Amino acid sequence: MNTPQDDPNWSQYPPEVQNALMEQHNKLQMEADDFRHSIIRFIHEASYDHLMTARNMMHNITWSTRPDIFSAHYEGQIAMELEKRFNLCPACNIDHDKDLGLDNPSSQGSDSPETPDQPIEELADSGKVYINTYKDLTEADLQHCIQYGLDDMRADGTDPEHPEGKLLGFVCIRCGRMQWPTIADRMKDPSDESGCSGCRQKAKWG
Repeated sequence: MNTPQDDPNWSQYPPEVQNALMEQHNKLQMEADDFRHSIIRFIHEASYDHLMTARNMMHNITWSTRPDIFSAHYEGQIAMELEKRFNLCPACNIDHDKDLGLDNPSSQGSDSPETPDQPIEELADSGKVYINTYKDLTEADLQHCIQYGLDDMRADGTDPEHPEGKLLGFVCIRCGRMQWPTIADRMKDPSDESGCSGCRQKAKWG
């Protein structure tokens, strides 16, 4: 991270401006260090199941055709859980009820029916079923889609880099949450009646 002194005009700033810039820099540096340490703590303290889930999330993001959408999807899911279970504002990561000294959670919290747990519309609109509409899936692909409860996700043509109908990945039609770049990625997990990991989480947490 560059320091304020790296500014070629640094010597021309008044002392009070220099002090304010250094204080701001030191605060940002401390926040960045704390963030990096929090990641290391999470990795060291997480259970086996949580580490495997985090690894699969990173895999899905890294190898997806649209890593920006996949990462936004996961971030949104986590933000909803933080709001629902810990009353954490998704905009600023603060519990405003505690900040205001209120004892009871806000009546406008995420348990309201106006904030359902839904997948991002760009990829996983449960009202759009694309199974082999574009006739580019093999018979084996279709059998696996049925076995694992998958729907293929397609570009809608609004992004110039992804023409309409381009295969983006696959989504679980049971929970509408979990997404995979390929059918093979989904096949790494069991295909029993409990569904995917997203199905199990939905059954556990609602």
